[in-house]
Amino acid sequence: MAKKYSPLHFKAMKKTIRLRTPFEVGDIPLSEYPRPQFQRDSYLTLNGKWQYAIYRNSEMFDGYQGEILVPFSPESLLSGLKEGTLVTPNDVLYYHRTFTVPENFIKAKTFINFGAVDYACKVTINGKVIGEHFGGYTPFSFDISEVLMTGENTIDVVVTDPSDTSYHSRGKQALKNGQIWYTPQSGIWQSVWLESVPETYLKDLTIIPDIDNDCVFLRLDKPQGALAEIIVADNGVTLSKVACDRDMAVISMKDYELWCPENPKLYDIIIKVGDDIVKSYFGMRKFSIVTDSLGFKRLGLNNKPYFHKGVLDQGYWSDGMLTPPSNAALEYDVKLVKSMGFNMIRKHIKIEPLRWYYHCNKEGILVW
Repeated sequence: MAKKYSPLHFKAMKKTIRLRTPFEVGDIPLSEYPRPQFQRDSYLTLNGKWQYAIYRNSEMFDGYQGEILVPFSPESLLSGLKEGTLVTPNDVLYYHRTFTVPENFIKAKTFINFGAVDYACKVTINGKVIGEHFGGYTPFSFDISEVLMTGENTIDVVVTDPSDTSYHSRGKQALKNGQIWYTPQSGIWQSVWLESVPETYLKDLTIIPDIDNDCVFLRLDKPQGALAEIIVADNGVTLSKVACDRDMAVISMKDYELWCPENPKLYDIIIKVGDDIVKSYFGMRKFSIVTDSLGFKRLGLNNKPYFHKGVLDQGYWSDGMLTPPSNAALEYDVKLVKSMGFNMIRKHIKIEPLRWYYHCNKEGILVW
């Protein structure tokens, strides 16, 4: 006869499982550079302990109520707040912290970057409002050159979240969770960091591999006429080196390996614009629709039919909810899928931290 368990038993068991994590979080979680395909040496993470408070929107702010571990949402266990904490559409979530900017960090321009904040936020640094953002899944940044200073600085972030009471992208969050709906979460849930650049710098980069013409295209968002020095390398060995003063560069690729799940070959790329240096990577690959030998349309990889076999990944963690406990956890998750024989992950109604896509590229996982 099967053993019977009471509802209280399952409640206790669930709590025990949720508290258990094999990954080290630390006082400064997710401290790796958050943007692997556009990486600079200039980097100062603001992840860690912040002060927080939650008040009704009809109430006046009356001081902070404790500490929260950023970038974990108040509703998650890893935030350090008590279980059951919930920021409702009628609440305002306040963040505050003091941070120190070391000497020689500040250059011509300094930016603060947010991986994601759910949903609407206003950011203030050293008492001056520097910007607002709406959208719970998209990264954003602000130029804080005029307000940041060497030494001690303060940052305040004020957040509101309508959850599922408004028409906006909210994923699978719902105030009345259950069945296919998950516990809603609010506030900062991806990394916060600073970077500083010289007057002439690379603003953005788009990499477009072209295996049909054995080359890779680069779109360079930089000052008009500024010279970009580009190096493509393979495990530290330089394959090509070009200079370009326009916003588009074409680099010839010879004797290269195609990227595929069975051989996830990546090439390194270093771009220097003035004194600004950006590191990135790419794989030589092509996604398309192809016709098989029977005349059927198929998903194609590198101009050949390729069968996708994968999993549906909700992207939720037992202790961090939308936020992974660590970069090691992200890497483990991707490697686990690959070790089980899959070559694809369908990400379900969520935009992941950028390091997750890096691990997919590195391990050989297609992403839907």
